[in-house]
Amino acid sequence: MRNLFISLRPHFWLFSIIPGLSAVWLSARSLPVIETTIVVIILASGAGLAELLNDYIDRHSDLYQQVKKLGPVPISGGSGVAYLGGLKKKEVMISAAALICVTLGAAVLLNRYVIGLVVLGLILALGYSLEPLKLKSRGVWGLLALALGRGFVSFHIGWAAISVPNIKSAVAAIFLSLLCFGTATCSYLADFPEDKKLGIRTFPVQVGFRNARLIAAGSMIGSLVVVTCAQLRLPIKVNLLFLPLAVIVISLALLVARTGVDDIGTVSKLHVLGMLAFALAPLVLL
Repeated sequence: MRNLFISLRPHFWLFSIIPGLSAVWLSARSLPVIETTIVVIILASGAGLAELLNDYIDRHSDLYQQVKKLGPVPISGGSGVAYLGGLKKKEVMISAAALICVTLGAAVLLNRYVIGLVVLGLILALGYSLEPLKLKSRGVWGLLALALGRGFVSFHIGWAAISVPNIKSAVAAIFLSLLCFGTATCSYLADFPEDKKLGIRTFPVQVGFRNARLIAAGSMIGSLVVVTCAQLRLPIKVNLLFLPLAVIVISLALLVARTGVDDIGTVSKLHVLGMLAFALAPLVLL
């Protein structure tokens, strides 16, 4: 059981749970116990499913990837081998089926909007790693699946648990998705040499390292532009956390735009900074 729990990468669940809980708070101006608990179950099980399948599908290619760590914690590269812990195919498939059932079962307890969003999220989670889609090897589609899953879908599951999605929720979710697209690109940039050698068509391999880093930087800056413009037209307000977030995101974007293909160690550190920025981002809307 311990190996199974570790293979779900629980520390990565936060990147889905924080947007969802922020949306619950924005929609209800509180955290209702029942709805909040169900939202956490949905987002944690969905995120765990995505991590488990991704690591299992990549178990062979990860052997040839350098493991990038945050201290002692593997975060990218060939980190999947460390998390999978020798789980067999049968164990992975049973665990995946159970997680799908938990996610859908929890969604049924809420409403049709949440059910629809959960179905979309499951399609993205399964399609990211599994054939015939295997979006992670289809360039920009893999990043879009990741950004939409952690940003748009996670945020709207929390929102829809309380009220009907609207233009305010959509703009907030777009802000998070753009930021996620930019910051998540850093992990692909860090893996660029190995992915190119192995023939894995990630986004940087598809468009080139230079183009990918510039698009990532533009996406991060674009997220700030979206939420800033929303202040003028929509009832979306940011708090004082927006200033440090803006400083972090702009600095990160400038550093990413200047990073060379030989600076893999630097890119890995920028990936960590990007994850911290994305975790902070939903909180500026509260």
